[in-house]
Amino acid sequence: MELANVMSLQSLIRTRRADHALPPTERAVYENFATEERVIDDRLKRYGRALGNTPLPNLDAFWKHHRTRYLDEHQFVEKDDGAVPDTFDAALNGSNFWADIDDNVVLYRLEQVSWALKGSSVEQAELEHKVREATAKPGAMPDTARTLLQRVADEWNERRNLYPSFATTFDEVADLLAEPDWANRLRDHLGLGHLNPAPGLTEVVLLMRYTVKEVRAARAARTQGFCIPTVLDGTLNPCFFPTPARAGTEGAVYEQGRAVNLAPARSESDYRMGLELIHSYLDYRPEHIVRCGQISRPYHADLAQVRRWHLSWLQLNCDREDFACELNHV
Repeated sequence: MELANVMSLQSLIRTRRADHALPPTERAVYENFATEERVIDDRLKRYGRALGNTPLPNLDAFWKHHRTRYLDEHQFVEKDDGAVPDTFDAALNGSNFWADIDDNVVLYRLEQVSWALKGSSVEQAELEHKVREATAKPGAMPDTARTLLQRVADEWNERRNLYPSFATTFDEVADLLAEPDWANRLRDHLGLGHLNPAPGLTEVVLLMRYTVKEVRAARAARTQGFCIPTVLDGTLNPCFFPTPARAGTEGAVYEQGRAVNLAPARSESDYRMGLELIHSYLDYRPEHIVRCGQISRPYHADLAQVRRWHLSWLQLNCDREDFACELNHV
């Protein structure tokens, strides 16, 4: 990504790169912006205007500007605004659209119960009980469970905006869902580093399940789509890693995002990248809530190490040995 178009960020990276004690999480954020190839010039210039030309003194200031000046204005679009998030604007991000994804692909997404119930009339214990009741037996959902889950979904949908959703596929995580600690394993596999409770605490999550066809049929989104993620599609995330632009042999894998896997691995050969994509808004319904679980431990990955392994696998899968960017080249 040509950071000369975002002078405030380029200046920050040039200032911070000399610090030998630069934390791995901070370094990862800068590497993601320096490595990103999928943001076109028009979108990058829009981002540069949003960040402004005032020098950024530190990562906290960058984080705040990215959220309040870019995401809040151009990604967290309200349903009644008459606009679409930059992610789904063909003029700004059309080259990253995943247009030929099959309608029948089943998608999964983790949602925090604390977010789902923010301002809700439903208590967490009541929700957990009704999710267990709704999913205890295959077939029809009990009326009592459906009534409460519909109330949760209605109140939740009312608060949600058109911000892009990160998700994965059933084929990618089927084996993990069969494990007793599936919530911890999904968190790790999908690089959801923000779901990282302190020792002794837990993060309660909902597992959402729906299809590509349902997302395409969602009218509230105004535009429906699936995309390969870039650094501008979400918050500043050290567990994110850009996907290379197409340049290599036929058969190289480009049409999907790859999440940094936070699961313990002994070596590069043991490391397995996670699959991720982003999609447009979908109103949740009771049947989309298929499990309630607990993330019960912090992740223990050496972030710098797993990012090195991740890059090696990306270079191999995408036939892009040249895909990398050192901070001293910014």
